[in-house]
Amino acid sequence: MRENIVKKHGLTLIEVLVAINLASALFLILSLSLNQSLRAVDRGKAEGQVMAELIGIKNILWHELFNIYHEGEKRTFFQGDENSLSFLTFTPLQGLVPGGIGVVEFRYEDGKIFTKQRPFTKEEDIRDLEDIEPICLLENVDTFKITYLADIKGLWDRFDWEDHWKNRLPLAIKAEIKKGHHTTTIWVPLLKSKFQ
Repeated sequence: MRENIVKKHGLTLIEVLVAINLASALFLILSLSLNQSLRAVDRGKAEGQVMAELIGIKNILWHELFNIYHEGEKRTFFQGDENSLSFLTFTPLQGLVPGGIGVVEFRYEDGKIFTKQRPFTKEEDIRDLEDIEPICLLENVDTFKITYLADIKGLWDRFDWEDHWKNRLPLAIKAEIKKGHHTTTIWVPLLKSKFQ
């Protein structure tokens, strides 16, 4: 009878192997979920960065266009095509004292949106923009397309979006910017209706 009363000390080999397998499965599940969480955070940061960039460029364009300078249709400098836009603005230029008029250009080239700015004192300043070093506002842009709302007959009864514009102000400007799978559209009215 004494032999049956012997107390066990420790675990059997099967119990140890089961515990090791359970622990390794638990650590595997924890490491995979941590890895997925870190990937989700990185994706969220990247998505947030793209959205912040698009909102930033949208705000810059809207602000510049909202402060556009014109002296009626006869003396307005404004020109643009699908990928570029130049005009006079009251917006204070970077690094300069507020006040006065500036010449601003936005251009899309090689997947980047650039701007050029200079104070406007004489008509040559418009042509001299080519001498200004461009500032890159946004990189890795898939699409930057600008269209201009036109009053076709001048009677405020037929409107159309044009790809090119020169001299007088359009009724509105629409710019579509696409980066990755994110797209934002800026729509800025420039001239009020004759009936307002």
